[in-house]
Amino acid sequence: MNKKKIDVIYRENDDGQHIPVSIKWGNKVHDVERVLHSCRSINGAYTGRRYTVVIGGEEKYLYRDGDEWYVDLFQEVAP
Repeated sequence: MNKKKIDVIYRENDDGQHIPVSIKWGNKVHDVERVLHSCRSINGAYTGRRYTVVIGGEEKYLYRDGDEWYVDLFQEVAP
């Protein structure tokens, strides 16, 4: 995976789960319209959690490993 570290604004629910609310990509902030799914990452090159989210009407993956968040560079976020 060709990953890029990004800034994510998230909220923490009562169970301690992190729920992404928005991401900063370049000079823009993009709202996470919806979180569809969250699971342990199954990508061999990555450990942590993978979130399937909707940004700009399209499904994207966000990855979290501890306090760091990443996106796969092959998944561009619309400018």
